[in-house]
Amino acid sequence: MTIAALRALLEEEQPDVRRHPAPWIPHTAHRHKETTVSVTAVPPRPEPAIPVGQLLAWADTHQDKKIRDHSERARVSLAALRERHQADEELAELELQESELQKRLNAVRDRKSELLPAKKPGRDYDPKEVRAWAHEQGLTVPDRGQIPKAVLAAWRERDGQQS
Repeated sequence: MTIAALRALLEEEQPDVRRHPAPWIPHTAHRHKETTVSVTAVPPRPEPAIPVGQLLAWADTHQDKKIRDHSERARVSLAALRERHQADEELAELELQESELQKRLNAVRDRKSELLPAKKPGRDYDPKEVRAWAHEQGLTVPDRGQIPKAVLAAWRERDGQQS
């Protein structure tokens, strides 16, 4: 087991124990008979991060005005990030609700169409066109109301159409 693996195990088992960072060892290759062994350094463990609130409190009371200004800008940025994060969370929830409502609406519409009586098919002709044609042919057709079936049949047969 390598030193790096041992350090990783120690970090997993005892994450709160502070350890001195390992010294930097340059990458070298050693020849031992016919095998080459590489030795690489483990990068030093980064210092634990200071909680943001603690860091801002320290900066608020710092004697350097630039540090206090950084603190104020950081607070403004954090507030903007919190607001945007909250808005994004709400948008995601609304999109989920919208999707669920759309699915439910589609199911309701499908069921409604199943329950409604079937509509009669629409006309396959324009009454004005049929009346005009009938007048040209010398057929009797009323100006309003239902067109006689015989006139419709003759109109459909004019070009070899049958319905």
